[in-house]
Amino acid sequence: MTQVDRLRAEGYTGKGIRIGIVDSGVDYTHPALGGCFGDGCLVAYGRDLTGDDYFPPESPSPDADPYDGCVGHAALPSKQPTQL
Repeated sequence: MTQVDRLRAEGYTGKGIRIGIVDSGVDYTHPALGGCFGDGCLVAYGRDLTGDDYFPPESPSPDADPYDGCVGHAALPSKQPTQL
């Protein structure tokens, strides 16, 4: 579907590439995402822009932890090339 095999055959591995995601959060505790958050982790940076219990019309309550469970997420990135 994505034809990634063709890119790999040409020597493209994705090494050194960083991906930014704007979403409602991330479950960085999931093993496919490394299980941790911060320096040295696969999910190294993030910010909660609304707060864990934000539902409009309430006021946002931002914090530094971008954790969010998997419910409602359309995609799950993977650290292993064969997991996607």
